[in-house]
Amino acid sequence: MALFFSKEWVAEVDAAIQASEEVARAAVGKNIVFEQTATDSPHGEAAYHIVIADGAVRAVSGRAENPTISITGPWDVHVSINKGEISPPVALLTGKGKLSGDRMKLISERNLFATIHAGTIAVRTEY
Repeated sequence: MALFFSKEWVAEVDAAIQASEEVARAAVGKNIVFEQTATDSPHGEAAYHIVIADGAVRAVSGRAENPTISITGPWDVHVSINKGEISPPVALLTGKGKLSGDRMKLISERNLFATIHAGTIAVRTEY
């Protein structure tokens, strides 16, 4: 079990989403870089990003150079999202996270993001 947002955890997320045929199907024809940053993790700022490139989906530790969409928020909000206690849209709509980048892409690709999120929360995680 890896610590949330750690390089080991991101590697496990990467393996999980790469193994998912559902994620691959949902990502065909899509080109998006989706970044998540926790501002106050137990180890300072922590980030990872998902690179979607026409059916290929990778999770990468650290910040993205030029993300299409970026969500930044407190550690406890990211933990609650990953545990399924709050949905990402509810977190954003209630001001618990900050969204930057292509907002319309986030809305139009919500099914893709939900599919990737399902793979992310399936990874056994230490908080």
